[in-house]
Amino acid sequence: MNVEKINEFKERIAKEIGEAIQNHKLDLSDLFSDKELAEKALNLELTLDLDLVRNEDFIKDEELRDSLRELPDSKLIARALCLCGRTQEVIPCFLLDEFNC
Repeated sequence: MNVEKINEFKERIAKEIGEAIQNHKLDLSDLFSDKELAEKALNLELTLDLDLVRNEDFIKDEELRDSLRELPDSKLIARALCLCGRTQEVIPCFLLDEFNC
């Protein structure tokens, strides 16, 4: 199993979702009356149904597809996206410290 490939896949998903949200200028913080709560609580996740991946050839990269098939769980949760309190941008959660959120 290629864990690096799986992590790259999850990061690519998070990046694409984050860019789509930013390009549509969706201000998710307006959904909350308490902005601080939004900054602490808001995150978005994408769940990949691994049962479908195991039974179909949806993933083009054969090594990634095989690695996903080897995971013991039935779902893969892509890296969560979080609201950066400082910039009010939705970013991958793993970048919160780097962006000083």
